[in-house]
Amino acid sequence: MWQPPYHDDRLVTINFYPHAMSCSIIERAWTVAPFIVQAYQRFAFKNLELENLMVFNPTAVGRLVHTFLKKHRAQDAFVACSLRGPQLFERYVTVNSQTPQASDFVLPELKTLVWDYRYAYPIDHGKSVCYVAGLPHAVITQYQLFAIQTQLHMTILMPEQMALLQVYRYQRGLTFRRTQLAVDMLQHHNMVDYLCNTDTLGRILHVPNHLVLDRAHEVGPLLAACGLFISEGVDDEKY
Repeated sequence: MWQPPYHDDRLVTINFYPHAMSCSIIERAWTVAPFIVQAYQRFAFKNLELENLMVFNPTAVGRLVHTFLKKHRAQDAFVACSLRGPQLFERYVTVNSQTPQASDFVLPELKTLVWDYRYAYPIDHGKSVCYVAGLPHAVITQYQLFAIQTQLHMTILMPEQMALLQVYRYQRGLTFRRTQLAVDMLQHHNMVDYLCNTDTLGRILHVPNHLVLDRAHEVGPLLAACGLFISEGVDDEKY
């Protein structure tokens, strides 16, 4: 969602949550896994700096991001961001076509949002399921202003679910089939988190020994970071 073309072997990712933020530096790797995380840090917010995805104190949040970038000499790197929280509207909607029009989505919530959709998977009787996501105009403007104020080279702002769907597709490679995605999604009630796990992370992301992480708690943000990296390099069909 909402991105210009991007091509590079290094990417800074920022995952925004209701009361926290995770920053990563992801690079391509040609060893045990296709990607490597060169740096990672999670920041918890307790003083309303970031609350329910609203950046109430962009100076404080920006200072943390800048400190992370400076420490790892990544001030000039491109930055991709994902969002997960109550301000983000997300729904899987059944439609009659794989290529629906915006008018096919009759959802009252969308009237006040900037939104988009992607075809996800087919179901019975020739129908299709699309993933629909949207944000209030004010929230998008806030992140745009945050990027300008902190001088971030932000290339994309997308829902975390979309990033995880990219990971699901990537790990299957040429064997990826939307019919199998349909089976997996319906089995897990469209909860994408259950389609990727610690084993998935181990196959696609190398964590160097010097980087100490609690993988049980950081698997979600790291998978989302990989999904952002994958999304930036996908030029054909996207979710």
